[in-house]
Amino acid sequence: MKSLILTTLLLLTVGVTGQDREFKSFFMNGKKMMATGQYQQALDELKEAYRREPKAQRFRMDGAFFESYLPRYQIALCYEQLDIMQADEWVERSKEALESEILKKKDDLAEYHKNLERITNNAAAGRANLRNAYDLKLSNAQSLLNENKFAEAKGAFEALLAMDGSRSEAKVGLANITGKRANYLDQLDLEANRGIMQKDWRKAEIAMAKIKQLAPNLATLAGLQRALLEGRESERLASLPKKEPATTVTVAETPTKTATQVPTPDPALAARRNNARAAEAQRQALRETLLESVAEYRRGYPAEALKLLQDIDESEASKFATYHWLKTVYLLSSFTYGGDQDESLKQAATESLKRVVQLTPDFIPDGRLYPDFILNFCEAAK
Repeated sequence: MKSLILTTLLLLTVGVTGQDREFKSFFMNGKKMMATGQYQQALDELKEAYRREPKAQRFRMDGAFFESYLPRYQIALCYEQLDIMQADEWVERSKEALESEILKKKDDLAEYHKNLERITNNAAAGRANLRNAYDLKLSNAQSLLNENKFAEAKGAFEALLAMDGSRSEAKVGLANITGKRANYLDQLDLEANRGIMQKDWRKAEIAMAKIKQLAPNLATLAGLQRALLEGRESERLASLPKKEPATTVTVAETPTKTATQVPTPDPALAARRNNARAAEAQRQALRETLLESVAEYRRGYPAEALKLLQDIDESEASKFATYHWLKTVYLLSSFTYGGDQDESLKQAATESLKRVVQLTPDFIPDGRLYPDFILNFCEAAK
């Protein structure tokens, strides 16, 4: 029985000695590497020693000399050269483990507190610098968002999140981008429509260019582009010069009488002039009605635009290819966007297009001004 107990004690002693020797070896290697500036390698050795033996203690070296084993403190000193925030964390661990109680010499204890205080102060300064740097970058990210530079703002907020994930400002900034972007697009859409209505083409183009850069696939962009082109075309039609009826003026021979004579009015000439003025007034009224119908169509009301054309005296309007072409466009749009798909509208559009070709045999619609379904209809009709 005594033999068994002695054997067990011997085995336990050997086991402890082997483990003790291993943590000492890693600890001493770590200290040597720190002395030569190999801090990352030293940190690996010290952490391995701490894994094997986390308890602070004094252990005997050769002879009568003792070494103080303060694993958390030594790791903090090593981290001071690598990551001051991690060093400060290990300082707190050293305090919690009461590692200072292992130090028996006053000089060693004073150095311990001096080093811990230095690390704590440097960490506080580092946190202050980090906050200042974060605040500066946050201000820049917010400025980018306020300037509607959404891609750059997103990158800036994501960098802030990686810089300090514990602060909420970057998360809030990223969450705000979607709503602010949508509001900005609505504002640009409104600005473009206002420019078109006011015939301020440059204003509309600038707003549409911003929309295209930010959201090239936005559903309303194609409609804005079409409205802009149609508005310009309407303005061009309105600016066409008015043709004055040609009149032949006959210069009578001057009588030989010296007395002043009043010429006799020519009833036929006066009638022609009256007729010409009436025809011009009728053409002007027709032109204004056509422009008014274009405005209704551009606002998205093809049925209302068609009604304006139907109210025109067709005996006069039927002479103009523009009248028949606009009628074709409005009929097709009413057919396409109407809920009942009335085939009679499509048939009427075909008849109007025939009249356009009769009046203008080489007629080709401008592909920039009209939707694809109108262009396809014209191509099929040919």
